[in-house]
Formats: sequence, structure tokens, C-alpha cells
Amino acid sequence: MKKKLLSTAMSMVLVFALMGTAQAATPENPWKFSSSSIQFYNDGSNTFYKGIWTTGASRWSGTGNVTMGTGTKYDFRAGNQKVSPTKDNDWDGICYTTYSNGIASKTRAWVNEYYTTQSRYSPSITEGVATHELGHALGLAHNDSEPSVMKSFTFWSDGSLARTNTSPTSADKDTVKKKYGTIALSQANPSTPVVHIDASWAYGYRDYTALANAVDAIVEGQVVQENGVRKSGSGAPETYRTESEFQISEVIKGNASLRNSTINVLQLGGRDREAIVVSDDTTPLKQGDQSILFLKQNEDGTYRVVNEDTSIFMKVTNQTLQDGKMEMYQNQKSKALVSKENLKGVTN
Repeated sequence: MKKKLLSTAMSMVLVFALMGTAQAATPENPWKFSSSSIQFYNDGSNTFYKGIWTTGASRWSGTGNVTMGTGTKYDFRAGNQKVSPTKDNDWDGICYTTYSNGIASKTRAWVNEYYTTQSRYSPSITEGVATHELGHALGLAHNDSEPSVMKSFTFWSDGSLARTNTSPTSADKDTVKKKYGTIALSQANPSTPVVHIDASWAYGYRDYTALANAVDAIVEGQVVQENGVRKSGSGAPETYRTESEFQISEVIKGNASLRNSTINVLQLGGRDREAIVVSDDTTPLKQGDQSILFLKQNEDGTYRVVNEDTSIFMKVTNQTLQDGKMEMYQNQKSKALVSKENLKGVTN
């Protein structure tokens, strides 16, 4: 029985998409604009980058329930930045939304020139990234279970295209209709302003082996201290990152000298007295958490979990199988259980 369970777990692919009902609407984020007529400032640095946002806006306007165009009605800017993944994270597009009582009050959407200037990013693919981020601005969440422009990553790690839809699909349109067919406040949401981060990851991973090949280190250990929020000198909520001290008990991949040492791990978002910054893509590590992390090193010596929850495996306590006990971990993206031995096996 144990051998059979190991074989089954080993064959599991890292499809971080929960299988859903066909043609189900794209999931929602807890905000929308106060009107179905939405204006933004096009902050593109040149004709090309202005054009991708204009194209993306026209695609959402084509859904029939909203109109998007340039203007100053909302505190909403869309443009381009160049951010190395070793300075922040592995995103090719990102959207920051501040909202209260279910209504967006400030929005910033960017594509990342670090990726979009690479040859694999054709104009059409980059337009798809911009369209994706405008979808987040409207209040749509990620949809990895069916055709959608809201797929959470652009390419597979082998270089093949993952987000094959660059315009809203029927699943996306259904959600826009639901959110903007009737404008009403969502009283279920907190009145405290919240900044929500939605990233388009540059790469997704088909299985644990592909993920293992992409990272600098795979380590097992425990969070020994929560260091709170790390942010830029400006203190802008968009720069909030949660820092944790992680004591390494075993190195599965990477520099063996890291064993018994402590490293600092950064995750998207954080909270302090000035702001609450959250992302559905990440589960904040807490003191005492035992986990296996798939990591890349940042240029300042800290580490990041690749695609956030994709690379976090939390230990499941007292997970009992019919043939005895095994050390089991739960992936925080897919919620799939996998044994420590199988995670170690992906590096062989």
C-alpha cells in the first residue's frame, strides 16, 4: 500500500488549477468601480506601451457591460516599469488595487519591461498581459481551470505559451456582467481600505520537477520569527513585503552549507498601522510553521518563494495513512498532499 501511495503521489503533476465546472464564470475579487464607465490615465512610456493599454481597454469594453477609456474620473494609472525578478518577484504584469466597502479607490497596473522586451513576448502576448491586468482592475481574479485571459501565468517553464487567450472569454464576460450589470456596494467587505496585489507570473510549472529545475534552493525547516513588513523609503503600500526568518533543517537542493542556518524569506504584501496589503497568491508564513520551500535568491541575499503559494508546502501534522505515518506536506496553491520523499525525488 505504501509503495502504491508513493507511486500515485510521484505521478501527480503540479497543475495549480482546480478543475471546475465547464464554462463557469471567472472568480471575483472583492471590489469593482462605482460605475460601469471607467477611465484611466494611460502612463505608457511610448507609443507601443500606450497602445497595449488602449487595446486592452477596448477588449473589455467589447464585453458589453463596461466601457474603459482614458480620462481622469478615477485614481487609476496604467503603464510600464522595468523590475528585475531578483529585486522583487517573477511577474510580467501586476495590479495594485486599494478598495473600501467593495469599491476601488486607487488602481495601479503595470507591465514589466524586464520580460516584455524579451523576444518571446510578441506584441500580441504583451497586449494579453495588459488585458489581464485590466481584468484585475475591474475586479476579476485568476482563472486557471478553463479558457480565460485571467490565467495566472503567461508561459510554461518550458517556454511554451500558457495564456493562449489574450481577450476576455465567455467565462470572463460572465463575471463582468455579474459585477457591472447592477452597481451596488458590497456591504460584506470591510470599511478599512485594503490594497490588493494581483500578479501575472511570467512562468508556470507543469509539475514539481519543472519547478525544482527553476529554483536555486529547496529547503525544509521552520519559521522562527516574523519580522513584519519590509518596504521602500517612500512607504508606498505597493512596496510592502512580509519578511520571515526561516531556520533550515535540511537542504534538498542548493548550497548544503545552508543547513542549520537562518535565511530571510520575502512574500508579497504585509500589514502595519499605515496599510493592509494582501494577495490571494500567497499564504503568509507564521512563526512555528514547518514547511518545504522552493526558493530563488534575491540580489540583496534574501529569498523569495517562486510564484508565492506555488512554492510553499506546509507540513500536515499527524497525517496518517493505512500503512503507517509519513511526512506529508500540502501545496498551498493546489492544496494537493505530497510526501517529503516525493519532493526530494524531483531533484534526482
